[in-house]
Amino acid sequence: MTCALERKASDIHIEPTRGTTIVRLRIDGRLHEIFRLSETLHTTAIARLKVLANLKIDESRLPQDGRIEQDNTGVSFRVSIVPTLYGEKAVLRLLTDSNKDLDMDVLGFSKKQQEIIMRNIDKPYGMIVASGPTGSGKTTTLYALVSKLMKADLNISTLEDPIEYALSGVNQIQVNTRIGLTFASGLRSLLRQDPDIIMIGEIRDIETMSMATNAALTGHLVFATMHTNDAPSALTRFLEMKVEDFVVASIVNLIVAQRLVRRICRNCKEKKRSRNT
Repeated sequence: MTCALERKASDIHIEPTRGTTIVRLRIDGRLHEIFRLSETLHTTAIARLKVLANLKIDESRLPQDGRIEQDNTGVSFRVSIVPTLYGEKAVLRLLTDSNKDLDMDVLGFSKKQQEIIMRNIDKPYGMIVASGPTGSGKTTTLYALVSKLMKADLNISTLEDPIEYALSGVNQIQVNTRIGLTFASGLRSLLRQDPDIIMIGEIRDIETMSMATNAALTGHLVFATMHTNDAPSALTRFLEMKVEDFVVASIVNLIVAQRLVRRICRNCKEKKRSRNT
């Protein structure tokens, strides 16, 4: 885990294969093999992860999800364990509690893009949608926008799966489908909590979409993410989830479609002239 933090990895993969276990880190969107474990050490490592994540040690036939808190480092890990042909595979997503990256300049938005975004989040109601594939930073973008709006006279609540950043002054709710706390049921309860701003980690079903659109229509500012490849596809997803086109036109303030782009290392980059100049 220390190695992953030092290399600024986003995920740790512990993958059992025939006779050995491969440990890989996802750095800047690509997986890099770090080292290998024996079969005996693999079993011990998975058992230890289950203990730390409060999972069932004796359950190896079903997928399990948990979380490991690291108070001394400010970093927590979302743990996912699934059974495979050669044993249980574990993937740990690194989640930092630091808010240093929740800044529009750091996230790579241009000045013009920031002006468009800020103009739309200043509206008192409506919906801001962040779209893009898994792992493209949609939730981080919404965190940055919510951080911009945090004021003492506003009631801000979120529904997340998982909670990736701890935001002071924001009521953050962790979705737990095992006990019936879904995005839909949680949103239904949140609407009775007199919210000003609501952030929904992901709109996955028609019921959640229906309540989110109603909230946006009734004077709430709603932030949400969708798994679509581009901004126009997000509008299509609204229609597929039974939202009338005139409702979509009236509630959607802004759709942000984004991707992660690899950056050049600041320490080793060099400026080169083009051959055409």
